Amino acid sequence: GRRRRPRRQQQQQQQQEKGGLVTPTTETLYSALMSVCERNGKPAKALELYEQAKKEGVGDRPEVANAAIHACGAVGDWGRALAILEDLRTPDVVAFTAAMAALKGGPGGRRRPADAAE
Repeated sequence: GRRRRPRRQQQQQQQQEKGGLVTPTTETLYSALMSVCERNGKPAKALELYEQAKKEGVGDRPEVANAAIHACGAVGDWGRALAILEDLRTPDVVAFTAAMAALKGGPGGRRRPADAAE
């Protein structure tokens, strides 16, 4: 049998077939903004956006949480990365991979936990 798609996905496909633009979801917007911040050297801003997303009720969505975990890795805050991972209802491979990178200390293992003593 044919698999049923979620209603939102069906509406988006119908919109595309009619030549209309697809309206991104709130979680997609947060995820994209957070990724842009993190990739442009502003991971702290990405984490501020994550807090905002949580207030709007989308912080536990995988794409938002994954972007936040990546940002934690960039600032070396592995404790926060693990807390976000624990808050996810159904963590995916991206979340676990990002959390492992944060535990390692970020890209190349150069960073340390933000609260570590010098």
